[in-house]
Amino acid sequence: MLLLCALMAGGSSAWAEEAFVFDLTTGTNATAIESIPVSTVTVSFALGTNKNGNAPTWYSSGTALRFYAGNTITITSTGSKIKKIVLTNTQSQLVGGDNGANYPDDGTYSVTGKVETWTATTAVASLEITITNKPRLSRIEVYLEDVPATITSAKYATFSCKNALDFSETGITVYTAEDKGASVGLNEVTSGRVPANTPVVLYKADANGSAIDVPVIPSADDITLTNNLAVSDGS
Repeated sequence: MLLLCALMAGGSSAWAEEAFVFDLTTGTNATAIESIPVSTVTVSFALGTNKNGNAPTWYSSGTALRFYAGNTITITSTGSKIKKIVLTNTQSQLVGGDNGANYPDDGTYSVTGKVETWTATTAVASLEITITNKPRLSRIEVYLEDVPATITSAKYATFSCKNALDFSETGITVYTAEDKGASVGLNEVTSGRVPANTPVVLYKADANGSAIDVPVIPSADDITLTNNLAVSDGS
């Protein structure tokens, strides 16, 4: 009997190199992008009018979305928690010492040129950003907390996650498990990139029970599974 079960995610110390990216340069209209799902991450806008009654507009034929003070951006993840967000602003002049947004107090804030970054002190499932000036935003990047994978000195572990993950830089070899009747076959996932909700077997020759951070990625190519042994009570 082989039972593949999910490893519960614990604490994490790093974030993925890849971001969930939201492009605000489509030049359609604000309503069309009020909620944009990318895997488990959503971004929504509360786009009110300014003091003169002007609504948020697409700026310069769709190069950015212009916000007004009091508008909000809400970012939510139903999978791994949010560790960092990056806003890219096309506004040529910084107003009031920043690019135009206030962030939650439980994090740090920095500006580099026209790019502003907020990094959580402790990762959060959802955060709301309040617009303070009139930024013209072209891009929102959302970085998620890595998922810890633990392999004991037995060197092997079963694993499943609701996010797509990239094991390629972790030193872990990933396999799918195939039912071959009298035996179980392990088929290596050579890319190391595993789609969400895909049960796999992990192997690390020098594993010692320490958690290894695995980056969350927006998506991974589906893995062809033949007679795959997944979550079951076995027989």
